[in-house]
Amino acid sequence: MATQNGQPDSDRATIVKGNSVRELFVALREDVIAGSAKVEWNDKGLVIGKRLIGSYGLASSTLVEHMRKRSLMVADGATDITLAPRAGQLILERSA
Repeated sequence: MATQNGQPDSDRATIVKGNSVRELFVALREDVIAGSAKVEWNDKGLVIGKRLIGSYGLASSTLVEHMRKRSLMVADGATDITLAPRAGQLILERSA
């Protein structure tokens, strides 16, 4: 079974089920690596600005709903959301 970021492909497929969410994760990961998008880890998970999510053509409420259904949502703040580490690592590796 192939892996990316230490997660099996089947696990990654479960997390990013749905074309629009999958496209967001791929594009956001590429932009974070390139340095053109900023996300950060806190003690709970990966924090992503809602405006950043919207700039990829996906409403933050859509992502929140998708992640909540899969128990991958930690917090939904006024200006940002926090993804569970399991989902966040698909976008940015968590440093030790």
